Amino acid sequence: MAKVFVSTLVKQLLPPNPKRIGWEFQFIPSSILAGNTGIVFLSVDKIPKADAGGENNEAILNAGAGMTRKLSEGDPPVEVQGAVWAISDTADQQCTLKEWIDPVL
Repeated sequence: MAKVFVSTLVKQLLPPNPKRIGWEFQFIPSSILAGNTGIVFLSVDKIPKADAGGENNEAILNAGAGMTRKLSEGDPPVEVQGAVWAISDTADQQCTLKEWIDPVL
């Protein structure tokens, strides 16, 4: 898994990729990394807002939480293959990100 930093500026974590068959985002728990005290807002193919009421926010994660999308789970392809965006209400939140690619597609 790659380490990524999510801050108070919106960031594209993954670009759109029609060969992607899944991805996993994990917000490292504050028990492991004391500075991870914020909230991370995730969205696919929409720009999230660092606000619990943001209409584009698909996931609102506290430290230790995660989100996974796989084609095998019946999600629409855009949920897996679209651009993945993140923003936090606190600077420099450390997370991990993994992407699965099908080399045949």
